[in-house]
Amino acid sequence: MRKKQLEAAIDLAVIEVKRLDFSNADVYASWMAQAYYFVRHSTPMLALSCGLSIENRAYHLRCISHLAEEKGHDRMLLADLKQLDRKIEDYPEFSSTKAFYQTQYYWIEHVNPVSFLGYILVLEGLAVRCGEQKIKETSDFAGNSFLKLHAEEDVSHLDRAFQQIEQLSEKDQRDVLANAIQAADLYRSMTLEIQEYALKGVRLRSA
Repeated sequence: MRKKQLEAAIDLAVIEVKRLDFSNADVYASWMAQAYYFVRHSTPMLALSCGLSIENRAYHLRCISHLAEEKGHDRMLLADLKQLDRKIEDYPEFSSTKAFYQTQYYWIEHVNPVSFLGYILVLEGLAVRCGEQKIKETSDFAGNSFLKLHAEEDVSHLDRAFQQIEQLSEKDQRDVLANAIQAADLYRSMTLEIQEYALKGVRLRSA
C-alpha cells in the first residue's frame, strides 16, 4: 500500500516534468540551472542524514554508498550548461528551488533523518520515468551527460529504495511518505517556475 502512495506522489510530478520541452534550449538550460542549485546539496544532505541515522544500520550504510555515487554530479550540470553556451551566473536560484531542498534539512534534523528517502525516491522516480523522453528531447544538444547518467543508474536505485522502505518501521514509512508527497509538490512548483522563466526570456529577446 505504501508503495502505491509513493508512486502516486511521483506520478504527479512526472506529469509536470513531461510538459517541459527540453528540445527548447531555453527550457532545458533553465532546468539544468535549477537542478545544479539543488543537486549541489545532495552530498551535504546525505552526509547529515547518514550521521543522524546510525541506529538504522541498513539506511546508514545506504547513505555511505550513495554519497560516493553523487560526488561531482553538480559539476556535470555546469559542464552540460557550458555545452549550450550558458553559464550558471545567468540564472537566478528560484524560490521554489530553495524551498525544494531547504525543507530537507528540516526533515532530516527535526523530524526524522530517514525521511530523506522520500526526497531521494522522488528524484530517482523522475529520472526513471522521464529520463528516456528527456534524452530524446535533448538529442540535438551535446550537453546531456547528467540526464543520461541518471536515466541509466536510477533504475536500480529506485528498486533498492522501494525495497528498503518496505523494511522500515511504520513510523519511518509514514515520514518517508509525507516527505515524498511534499517534495513532489515542491518539484512541481519548480517546474512551473522554470517554464515561466524560460518563456519570459524568449518574449524579452523577441520584443
